[in-house]
Amino acid sequence: LPQTSFLPLQPVRGQLTTAAQNSASSKLRRVVVAGKYICPADAGFHSIGASYKNLSTDTSTRAEEDLENLQGISGAFSQQEDLGLTAHDARAAVRCNAADYFPVVGAVPDYQDFIEVFAELKRNADASIEVPARHQPGLYVNTAHGSYGLASCPLAAEYLSSLINDENLPLTNPVADSLNPARFIIRELKKQNVGADE
Repeated sequence: LPQTSFLPLQPVRGQLTTAAQNSASSKLRRVVVAGKYICPADAGFHSIGASYKNLSTDTSTRAEEDLENLQGISGAFSQQEDLGLTAHDARAAVRCNAADYFPVVGAVPDYQDFIEVFAELKRNADASIEVPARHQPGLYVNTAHGSYGLASCPLAAEYLSSLINDENLPLTNPVADSLNPARFIIRELKKQNVGADE
């Protein structure tokens, strides 16, 4: 959308590897996280992941990323416990991340109005600005959860629902500020990278 084009979103390719369980790995009852993670077997196969390739949108699978995933779990086990797994299959997909690796959740700011209202931040990064800037009417965003989406999306959705319905927010102000889509405009103003003439 043109209204969100200022958001520094970037693709991150990731590959998940599956490996057939064996006698050693069948004892696994919980997810184990080291450099990578391995899940207990489901229907005889473990899920192991996942790779991170910034700015890549290629979803073809790669043997070297299977190896990276398998080697990434080895640090969680001693040599005596080495699971000896080999890759069976893989799948790759693309995640969305923000440049600062935090999700982007909240009302979409009116970019030009924020630039004008907060212009003083270019001269004084510590300026206190009491005038509110406008947001795009009825436009909200909940994106850039990266590989943590399963954990972060439910709370982000509850926060966004509370924000839209003007209810008590389930997040503290500092946490909400770290998710606010306007944070990117404010940072760029403080760095003097944008101005009212844009």
